[in-house]
Amino acid sequence: MKLTPRTRQLLLAAAAGVTVAAAIYVSSAPKADAPQRAEPAPKAQVTPPAPQAGQPEAEQPREQLVTREAPPDIKDAFASRSWQPPPAAAPPPPPPPPPQAPPLPYRYMGRLTEDGQTTVYLMRGDAAVVARAGETLDGSYRLERIADEAVEFTYLPLKQRQTLQVPRIP
Repeated sequence: MKLTPRTRQLLLAAAAGVTVAAAIYVSSAPKADAPQRAEPAPKAQVTPPAPQAGQPEAEQPREQLVTREAPPDIKDAFASRSWQPPPAAAPPPPPPPPPQAPPLPYRYMGRLTEDGQTTVYLMRGDAAVVARAGETLDGSYRLERIADEAVEFTYLPLKQRQTLQVPRIP
């Protein structure tokens, strides 16, 4: 069934009218489930005491005002407050790393083996250093071992081993 636009408008207007009428009827009908409202009790009348002789009536209420001190935990009653929870405590910082020996100040220059004793020639900055296994250099390094591929030192203040690589000669 095909409706003309005019018929469609009339049906929509009738449906709107029925909806408005039903809303008015429902809002004006007494509700059976709702409890009956009781009349509010009359408010008690507060009468100020009669002014004493020689006092104006306007000053009387001021005398009856009671001043109270704020509780000691309130410093500023009008300070801004936050309802957010306090931030979580930061975790303690990690412990500092254990002390490390400084980088080796020596550069390998060469070696000499004579009568089963090996001597290494090192450079510290611009100064030449000649050393054998077991000797203490500059009061802080002990030359522990001389091998074909490396020279091993001990940094005495921290007792840490350090290795100086020996370049391979073709």
